[in-house]
Amino acid sequence: MKRITTYIIIVVLLVAPLVYLWLARRTPATPPVGGTGATTQSSTAAVAPTWPFPTADTIVIGTAAGSVTVHNFYKDVVDTEEGMLILRSTDDYDIGYDRGISTFAISLKRAPIEQVRRQAEQAFIGVLNVSERDACKLAVSVTVPRSTAGVATEGTAGLSFCRATVQ
Repeated sequence: MKRITTYIIIVVLLVAPLVYLWLARRTPATPPVGGTGATTQSSTAAVAPTWPFPTADTIVIGTAAGSVTVHNFYKDVVDTEEGMLILRSTDDYDIGYDRGISTFAISLKRAPIEQVRRQAEQAFIGVLNVSERDACKLAVSVTVPRSTAGVATEGTAGLSFCRATVQ
């Protein structure tokens, strides 16, 4: 009797992990909240993200300075890149959102930097449909990559119209 019980326990211990692995493979993987696992799309039209996003017309982003209600930019994603949602992409600048750290990024790609920066910041306000005051509550970095023509060094700053921003 002890022998049969021992054999049953051994069989269960060997079969249980195999059943678990088989079931795990049958369940579709869901990308993590940070957005890794997203595929890059190369289209100028809005791309339907592959994992669940808000569907309302507006969304609320909580910040240290208070909540900000913005246009639901998830509906207007034009591309994804390394977990970043690309909200607008032109020859002069890109505007993106990193859902994992709740931060917006504006990358200036062309000189004259100050002119392109003003255009990109106005586009950012338009994409989110917010005032400058509310935009200043959001986590936003404005970057100039070293590869930008006419720029000797790269740098990062905030929005130019925000008081506590390095310009």
